[in-house]
Amino acid sequence: MMCSLAVLGLVVGLLPTLIAIGQPLTYFGGVDELAGDTTCGRDTGGLHTYVRTRNYDVYICGDPRDPDQPHFYRSFEANGQPGLSLAATTYDPQQGRYLIFDNGGYKYILDPGNATSRVGQLIVRAPNGEILLEEAASTWLSR
Repeated sequence: MMCSLAVLGLVVGLLPTLIAIGQPLTYFGGVDELAGDTTCGRDTGGLHTYVRTRNYDVYICGDPRDPDQPHFYRSFEANGQPGLSLAATTYDPQQGRYLIFDNGGYKYILDPGNATSRVGQLIVRAPNGEILLEEAASTWLSR
């Protein structure tokens, strides 16, 4: 019993530190978990990536000529209201893991995080570089 109480005390003592360190981890999975979703429609290459944050659902649809290339950004507010619908003007696979869409100088960035952080993000930057929005992703599904 004494050992159990000591371990419990250690865990309870560390809990505030663990919570303060960062946000909850993002759940990562495959887009097949949304089989039957028609958000991307037939005019695209199908669902490439889906990201859910506290306030947004973001669907990245593939290019109709090459479904492995992200091409369309479609977002919805958490209450279901439609948000943005953007087509990528350029896509550089050398840019790494980020997906970036431009809307008149405003950059909509999806960052899946890394193996250490395991927290994906939706980031919106103004043309002057100021971060207007930064929300952790609770769900990240991709091909």
